[in-house]
Amino acid sequence: EHRLFDCIECGACASVCPSRIPLVPHYRAAKTALRQRRAERAQAAQARQRFEARQRRLERQAAEHAAQRAARRRAAAAKRADKTGADATIAAAIARAQARKAARATSSRARA
Repeated sequence: EHRLFDCIECGACASVCPSRIPLVPHYRAAKTALRQRRAERAQAAQARQRFEARQRRLERQAAEHAAQRAARRRAAAAKRADKTGADATIAAAIARAQARKAARATSSRARA
């Protein structure tokens, strides 16, 4: 806010200072401190961006994993349903075969 970076560090201010204060070293130190603060802010902003990108990636991966687990559960449930349906079909066929066999046995006993 004091336009410190407009200074070219020529030393003219120190030569005209009535108090004989060496102003240039103070300006250099202040410029260094400002540069360091700017660098720290930039580094913090970059770290924040990396963190937020990582969080988004982790959330996306978690959602993908959840979708995959749900798909596997649905596939397993469908397979169980198909197996149950197949088991019922097989059981019905066995029952029909046994009923036919029993009917043949009773009809052959009736003939004899």
